Parts: sequence; structure tokens; C-alpha cells
Amino acid sequence: MKNQTIAKKILIAFVFVLVIGIAGNLNSISSLKKTQKITDKITTDSSLLLNESMVMKEKLIGLGRNIGNAIISKENSEQFLQWANGDFEAVCIIINELKNKYSHDENINSLLNNLDNSLIKMNAEIEKIKNFIKEGEYDKAGAIVVTNGSDYWNISGECNSAVEELNQYATSINNNQNEEIKSISIKSQILVYTLILINIVLGLITFIKLTRKITMGIKELETAANKMQFGDFNIDISYNSKDELGSLSDSMRKMSSKTKDMVNDTVRVLEEIARGDFNVEPNVEYVGVFNQIEESLIKITDDLSDTIHSINIVSEEVDLTSQQVEDISKDFKKILADGSAKLLKEENWGLRSLAYKIKKNKKGHYVLFETDAKASAIAEFERKLGVNENVLRFMTIKLDKPSEGPSAILSQKDSRDERK
Repeated sequence: MKNQTIAKKILIAFVFVLVIGIAGNLNSISSLKKTQKITDKITTDSSLLLNESMVMKEKLIGLGRNIGNAIISKENSEQFLQWANGDFEAVCIIINELKNKYSHDENINSLLNNLDNSLIKMNAEIEKIKNFIKEGEYDKAGAIVVTNGSDYWNISGECNSAVEELNQYATSINNNQNEEIKSISIKSQILVYTLILINIVLGLITFIKLTRKITMGIKELETAANKMQFGDFNIDISYNSKDELGSLSDSMRKMSSKTKDMVNDTVRVLEEIARGDFNVEPNVEYVGVFNQIEESLIKITDDLSDTIHSINIVSEEVDLTSQQVEDISKDFKKILADGSAKLLKEENWGLRSLAYKIKKNKKGHYVLFETDAKASAIAEFERKLGVNENVLRFMTIKLDKPSEGPSAILSQKDSRDERK
């Protein structure tokens, strides 16, 4: 997060915590959906199985009761036998429906098959009883029903046991699914509480880290500002980031460095002036209010330099006499002569002010030579002029034809002399 703004850092931290919260909520929703599915399964599966097993139990009881009534009530035996057949068929229908419904559950199918087998045997016993009743042998029919240990008695017990086992299995499914619901609920609660705790911890950690980083940056800037207030520009700001505080830190570092350079350069210039060096110049760029200091330093050095230069010029003017100018002119005329050049004109214009300062000089002696020479002679002449330290500047002009009479400069000088 180093290259993010403070606002982005806070936003990222908020989104991070929000994502964790959303993840916890989504997990809770998933758990609730899973619980709902299990609840629906309990309603559609175990409840149906429980209800159907209770119905079969009632039908088997009704079957036994109708068989007994058919034996006791001889006049209405036919009616009771029909009702018994209805109860028997109802149980068989329920078994077939449950087999189709729970074809994927081996346990339920096994229990239903056991019950189905017992009903087949029960049907055989009922047929015996019906035959005795039709033949009027009610005592024999009654003996089959009431005799403890008879086949009818045992098979009836098997049917009731099979139904009871089916009922218990349905109850166990219901209990197991209730336990599963309870387990999912507990896990969801633990996960939600854990995510809430993680949110709180991460939120605190993020807040503390951001606060500490921002606070450290502000303290560094405050310390730097206090040091600069008292003229100490040797500051060290370690905060480095591309956020708002990072930009402010960079600006503070640049400002202190620039100010330090300008102050040090000002001290250097003043020290050089104190040592008598008036040609010293600022080495750094002065900005803002320091421009006035730079201008003042330049003005001081220029004024002092001009003063010293004026003194030097006076000294040079005293030293550099007309005789010396003439001697230097003779040397250059000799150079032309050595190059087989013909001197057509020579004019000494005297000491004149320069258009601008050259090597700290405001004045110089002007001399004009007009010659007819080859290019090689002119080249050697210019080379000698360039290496002579007494020559400040020179200019070579090619003429189409020799000039006539004195130059305009010399003519003006003569006119002024005549007026005087």
C-alpha cells in the first residue's frame, strides 16, 4: 500500500474488512439454506415415513379386528371380511408407494421387503380363516386366530414388528437430521463469531498501522519545520510514500536542501569577498525571496570589481604608454612584412571606451591596419593577435578596393581636436 493515497489506503482497508464480513454472511446464508434443505427432507422423508408406518400399523390392527369380528358375528362375517381385505390391500399399496419413494435407501427397502414377505404369509393364513368361515367351521377359524403360537399369531407379530422397526427407523432418521441441523447451526454460529472477531482484530490492526504511519510522518514533518524555524536545515525525513504526506515530505526535503545550498553559497560568496576576490559568482540558482540576496551579492561583487578594475585601468593606462602601443604596432607590422604583405594605411585611434566590458576592461587602445596581403599572411597575423595577451579583440574585414583618406573614426577625432 506504499504507493496509495491516504484515502485509498483507508478505502482498501475498509473493503478488505467488508469482504471478510460478506464472506461470513454468505457462509451463514449457505448454512441456512443447507438447514432448510435438511428441514424439507425431514418434512418430506422422515415425516412421510413416520406417518405411513403409523397408517400401516392402524390398518394391521384393523385387519386383525375385522378378522375377529367376522368369526364372532356370523351373520355379518362377509362384511367384516371385506373390510379386512380393504385393510390388507391398503397396507400393500402403502408398501409399494414407499418402495418407489425410497428406492435409493437400502435400509428402508430392506424393512419394507421384510414387511412384504410377512404380509404374503399373513395373506395365506387369512385365506385359511376365510375358508373355515365359508364352511361354517367358526371354531377352527377362531382357534387359528386366538391360539398363542399359531402361525397366524406369529405372522401377525412379525408384521407388527416390521412396521414398528420401520417406525423406529423413521424416528432415527428424524433424530439424526435434527442433530445435523444442530451441528450446522453451532458451526455457523462459531464461524460467524470467528469472522466478527477477525473483522475486529483486522480493523484494529489496520487502523493502528495507518494511524502510526501517518502520525510518524506528521511528527517528522513537525520536527523538520521546527528545526528550519531556527535556521537548522540539516533535516532528515525518512517518510517515503506516494500519498499526500509523502508529497509533502518530498517538498520539505527539496525546500530544506535548496535553502541549505543557497545559504551555504551565500556564505561562500561573502567569504571570498572578505578574502579580496571580487570576481566570485553564485554557484547555485537562487529562488523566491533569495533572488534579492543573489541580486545584492552580484551588485556588490560587480561594484567592487568595477572599482578595482577602474583602479587597474588607471594603472594600466599609466603603464601602457603610447610608446608601448607603438611598439606593439611595430611587432604586428613586422609580422605583415614577413608575410610579404603591403601596409596601405595605419591609424592609431587612441584610448576609447568599449561597447561592453571585456576581461573586466571598460577601455582599450584602438589601432587600424589596412594592408594588401595574401590569405596565409592574414591567417598568421590573426593567429599572433589571438595569442597576444595585450590584444582584447580584433576584427578582419575584406575590402573590394583600398580606402581613400582617413577613416571616419579618425576624421571625427580630428574634428573634435580642432574644436577644442
